[in-house]
Amino acid sequence: MDPIWWLAYLALGGFVGLMAGLLGIGGGGIMVPILTSIFVIQGVPHEHIAHLALGTAMAAIVPSASASLWSHHRHGAVRWHIVRHITPAILAGTFLATFIAALIPTRGLAIFFAIFMVLMSLQMLANLKPMSDCPMPSAPQPR
Repeated sequence: MDPIWWLAYLALGGFVGLMAGLLGIGGGGIMVPILTSIFVIQGVPHEHIAHLALGTAMAAIVPSASASLWSHHRHGAVRWHIVRHITPAILAGTFLATFIAALIPTRGLAIFFAIFMVLMSLQMLANLKPMSDCPMPSAPQPR
């Protein structure tokens, strides 16, 4: 691979990290469209572009989420009993969604992603937040 592509990927990672840190937005909303463009320029076969862009963005979540989890854990802000209960469902849903996405053609996957991003943008603009049934603690509980 030409070194220019390595630089492009490093620049993309830095840009996504900066935007996520400054604005608190999900990096996938930035990463997927830019990766799609890079893959088109590199000549990746059309039928693989959306899957590869989404898969790459999701793979980038693993180290990012792990670092965030560790940081929150060090501050005593992780409720591990909740993590233990939701983790199996998260893993099952991730694997199921992966197999379903593999069956969807590139165009359909791209349209789904675009609609999802529009809906999330509208939710953010309208400041719609889910209602909680229980109050969250205001400070970490002492150990």
